[in-house]
Formats: sequence, C-alpha cells, structure tokens
Amino acid sequence: MALATLAALCPLAGLLVLLAQTENVALWLCNLAILALLAFNFTAIYSPRTYLFSSGFWTALFFGFYFVLKSTEYFDEPENPWVVATLIYCSIFLLFFNAGYLLSSRGRQLQPSREWFTVKSSRRLAVTCTVVFMASKVLNYLAVAAVAPGGFNQVELAQSTQNQGMAYIFRAFSIGQFALLMLMAFYFIHRRHGAYLLACISVYVLDAASSASRSGLIVLILGVFYLYDKFVKRIPPVWLVAVAPVLIFIVSFFGYARSIEIGSASVYVDALRYFLDDSEMIWRLFMARLDLLPTIADALLAHASGELQQLWGSSYVGIFTHFIPRNLWPSKPPLTAAYMTSVVLPGNFEAGVLVYPTIVLEGFLNFGYAGIALSGAIVGYLSHRYDRWMSSRRLSPTFLYLAFFSFPMGLIAEGIHSNYVAFTLYSVALLWVLLKLLYGTSALERVSRRNGTRTRGPMSAAQPALASANAARV
Repeated sequence: MALATLAALCPLAGLLVLLAQTENVALWLCNLAILALLAFNFTAIYSPRTYLFSSGFWTALFFGFYFVLKSTEYFDEPENPWVVATLIYCSIFLLFFNAGYLLSSRGRQLQPSREWFTVKSSRRLAVTCTVVFMASKVLNYLAVAAVAPGGFNQVELAQSTQNQGMAYIFRAFSIGQFALLMLMAFYFIHRRHGAYLLACISVYVLDAASSASRSGLIVLILGVFYLYDKFVKRIPPVWLVAVAPVLIFIVSFFGYARSIEIGSASVYVDALRYFLDDSEMIWRLFMARLDLLPTIADALLAHASGELQQLWGSSYVGIFTHFIPRNLWPSKPPLTAAYMTSVVLPGNFEAGVLVYPTIVLEGFLNFGYAGIALSGAIVGYLSHRYDRWMSSRRLSPTFLYLAFFSFPMGLIAEGIHSNYVAFTLYSVALLWVLLKLLYGTSALERVSRRNGTRTRGPMSAAQPALASANAARV
C-alpha cells in the first residue's frame, strides 16, 4: 500500500510543484514525465509485494537518482536545452522499456523460473563454496600485490590490472563471489550451515573495506535485504529509507578514500575525521558522483557541434571484438564510454577514468531516436526474464538472480558496447565452471528439464551456459 501511494503521489506532487514554477518549466515537465513513466511501470506491471528488488525497482532507482535528483541542481540556473534534451531521451527510453516488458510478459502474471539443479549434499555445498571463496580471495590478493605492490589509488590499480591486457585474468577471481552468493541463497532458503556463510561474509566485508569497494559493500547489504525479505520476513519500504544514509555514506567515504590510497588505515582515519568535521561533504560528494546527467548533456552538445560523431551501429559491432586485448590490437575501436570521455572529458580520459555513456546516449549516437526506442524495448524485454528469477523461491533461480543483482542498472549505465556486457558474458563462463565443480563434488545434482526429476550426472557442457545466458530458456 505504501508503494502504491508513493507511485500515485509522485506525479501529483510534481504537477503541484510545476504549477508553482515560473522558470524552467521544460525541466519540470521532463521530470514529471519520467516520474509518471516510472509510476506506470509500478502500477501496470507489479504489485507492492513483487516490486521491491525487481528490475523496475532498480530502473527507478537509477533514473530517480542520476537524472531526477541530479536535475534539481539546475532549477536555479538558466534553462539548459541539452539537460532538457537528456531528460526527454530518458523519457523515450522508459516509454519503450515499459512496452518491451509488457511485450515479453504478454500481459500474463509473472511466472517463476523452473529449477535447474538442487542440493545433493548440503555440507559438500557449504564446504566447496567456502573453499572456492577463500582460495579466490588469497589468489586475488597475491595477484594484486604482484602487479601493484602497495601505495596505490584506484586509478593506479586499474592501470596496473585492467589496462594492460589482464582484465580477464583478475576478473576470474570473481568466481569466489559467485560461491558466496550460492552460500547466501542456500542459507536463507534452508537455514543450514550458517557458520560457513558467516566466515565468508566476514572475510568479504574486510576485503571490501580494505579495498574501498563501494559497490561490493552495497551489493552485499542489499542482497541480504532481498534474501531476508524473500525468505524470512517482508521488509517494510521504510527500512530501505532508513538504511539509505548508510549507503550514501559508503559511496562518499570510500569514493573519497580510494582516490587517495587504497587499504591505508591512516587515509581512512583522516577521511573519517574530515567527514565528521564537515558532514555536509558527504552529500556534496554523493551528488558529485551522480555525474551522468551533466556528462550526457555535454555529449549531446558535442554531437550537435560535430565533435562527437554518429556511430551508425559501429559500437554494437565492437561487442564481438571486445575480448581481444588492446596490446594485441592497438587500433581496436574504443568502448563507447572511452570514445565519449575522450571527446567530452579529455582530462579524465588521459587520467584513465571513463564516464559511462548510458545505453540512452549510445542508442542515440548509433541510430538516433530509433536507437533509444530499440534499446529501451530490448532492456524491458530482458528485464521481464530477469524478474522470473526473482519471483522464484528455489535455489537455482535465486542464485542466478543474485549473480546478476540489480539488473538492468549496469546495462543502462554502461551501454551495450561496454565492460558490463563483456564481463557479464565472462561471468556466464565462470558460473559454468563453478557449477561443474559443484556437480563434480556431488554437492549439486541436475533437475531434468523434461519432467522435473533429478539426475545424478553433471550437466552437459552447453546446458548451464545457455541457461545462464538467456533466461528465456528456463
């Protein structure tokens, strides 16, 4: 009921504020359109029980923070036509996002995904996942220490590990995170072997804090919230509102610390003292982190002046060559984010920092308004498939939901020709390896697709990869 009331009041509140404004009317109208489309997504597709942590929920968070909230900084300034154009393009995307979702669901109630595997030995599952997780953390630490022996910030670490043809090597250690997610899903469903999970989470939190991994900590917190809401007790939306200041602090604090030096206790202490002396800095840094709206507005201006060229689908072709290391192909076409950053923010590009272009701008640069509409429809279609994992109370769909947690936020932020898509495909391969290992140790057993019966043999080489890559096959 609370969510339904919020969905109804948001457009009404925006309309009332609009009537009281004499300036920036276009900006207010665009924000009202975005809020109305997000409210339609909730009221036409979900119920209050199914909305929390759904793809629609993550989409609303993305556009609500990065665009609606960020646009409030422009209310007291002269109207910026490129900011207004950005918000219009976001509205077009959301319109076709809703259409794509409804097309995928065909107006039917959300049907949970079937189960592909079940637990054969819970202790073997807990032990194997714990060993994989701990080993991946040790190997990752040794690998980072070998290429970046201390005293580095996040940009320097990325230059040492990601920009020298080694991105996929270091990404392989994320198999440990998938093992942790398997443990989390199993524990909340069956309430067994909590000691293994507690040990792994303790190590994960220490590692994430020492490496200033904002996303790692936030994903863990929200992932536990989702599992608790799903399998223990429904979480009132007010709980998420209450935890929001903690998440904002994590974004600002670790974002500030990681720009100086990662893993330095003295830097963390100094940063904490700095924030305590100037608590308003937390909000200012958080708002500065919401940089997509001004960046895309600048990109549209660069496109209109001819600095940012039309791509005509070339960035989509680049998906198939993304896996080739740049040191083997120096002239390989850059990612959409790299191309945009080099034109709009050349200083950031030279420093090795890329700004996400969003799938909205990427679609516009490739095929104009048609590109925005097509991107929205595709993401909406995939989001319905993702929600089928979320709606299930079984182990395998729950595990896959956690493995691609917060979809489609990453895809919308980075676009199709991006590290997100490349690493998603790579993650499918890592999931396949983890499942093969769990089948090999007799921790899991496959559920027959035809009749739902269990079989003791491992999956064929193709089945788990296909199941993970395309939810339509579940």
